[in-house]
Amino acid sequence: MKFRDSFAIFATAMVGLNIELLVLGLLYAQRLHGLSAELVVAGGQGFLLVACAATYWAGQRFLRPIAELFRGIERFGKGGLDHRIPGHGIRELDQLATHLNEMAANLEGLDKLKEGIIASVSHELRSPLAAMDGFLALVQGDPGLSTQSRENLVRSCTNLARLRRLVDNLLEMSQLEAGRLECEQAPVDVAAVAREVCSLFDAQARTRGLALELTLPLEPPLALADAGRVRQILVNLVDNAVKYNSDGGRIDLSLAFQRGSVELSVADTGPGIAAFHRHLLFERFRRLPSASRESARVKGVGLGLAISRELARAMGGDLFLDETARTGSVFSLRLPAKEK
Repeated sequence: MKFRDSFAIFATAMVGLNIELLVLGLLYAQRLHGLSAELVVAGGQGFLLVACAATYWAGQRFLRPIAELFRGIERFGKGGLDHRIPGHGIRELDQLATHLNEMAANLEGLDKLKEGIIASVSHELRSPLAAMDGFLALVQGDPGLSTQSRENLVRSCTNLARLRRLVDNLLEMSQLEAGRLECEQAPVDVAAVAREVCSLFDAQARTRGLALELTLPLEPPLALADAGRVRQILVNLVDNAVKYNSDGGRIDLSLAFQRGSVELSVADTGPGIAAFHRHLLFERFRRLPSASRESARVKGVGLGLAISRELARAMGGDLFLDETARTGSVFSLRLPAKEK
């Protein structure tokens, strides 16, 4: 059938109809067509929303346990072996979590065994080392010693002192880990402790041509801490500054009051600490690569700073490296201040 024939039939059918009804019918048909399109779009959007929700739920269902596993492994790596990874009802992931928890429990047991051995050996070594120290002191008083014998005796005393310091550090570290090391909380004249430590290292600093300076405020604040532990930390910091500094350099000690805290800083003009090594600085038994001939000559096992930070935190304070220093190294000991 040709188009004009079809149109003729359509036109014939339209004859006699009310034009208003015809227009209303066309408008109604157009509205139905638009509504159908809207329903199709809305249905598509609803389906997409349901699909997204289902995908999100499924993702959370599997990603959350995986994230828990990663967090648990990271915590194990940082020494938190007492942590346990929870299960989530997914068989394969729960099996992996169980194996990781068993591994952490085994490592925790070995760690406690190691701590016990170190504590026992360190304690047993203290008495014979003290006896040897006393014997060497008696021999040093013999006026009949030859020059060679006296030099050998001095070397023996130096090595014995190093050994005693190592044993003391190991014993102290084991006590810190076990939570058995007590620190007093009493008013401490930090300025007086700083003066004492400076006088202790004055001769050693001058031997290497180092300028050792102490800067104190007009009214030095008091700290709430353990005087013996503060002295121990400061001795370690100044000792490091002397040993790792360059000949002819400078060491500056300063005391300041900072927002309810007493802050004692030790700055040196040595080679400093590379940015990519700073996160290792306070780890136990960690010695950083030598940055100069002076630091290469220094002997040690890498416990001093680790113990010092633990002691500072046990007193309610902290020990940290100032990473904004442009030259050398600046270590700061922060302690709670005594209220006036």
